[in-house]
Amino acid sequence: MNTPFHIFPLTEKGLAPFLKNPPPPHRHDHQEIIFITAGKAKHLIDGEGLTIHAPALLLVAEDKVHSFLPELQTKGWVIRFANEFLPLENHLVAKRRIHLRESQN
Repeated sequence: MNTPFHIFPLTEKGLAPFLKNPPPPHRHDHQEIIFITAGKAKHLIDGEGLTIHAPALLLVAEDKVHSFLPELQTKGWVIRFANEFLPLENHLVAKRRIHLRESQN
């Protein structure tokens, strides 16, 4: 990865060329967060596949073999960051679950 941090949207315009020639399962030298806000995608990590429906947040760790095949109408964001951006010695581990609730209007 050339920069320590990169973010880009998942849009129909951006996905169309990607889906015409999707990459085979591969690995990265960086961490990746995929946030799906609409639609669904097939995701494979280390040989285990499943269909992810929005809303969803996926973390693909460095060196994990994976593939990501969203439907054309899928929307969301991809955030890629180098390990130097968030070094392991600075990680905090939460020991309790945090539940997100929809706001009540």
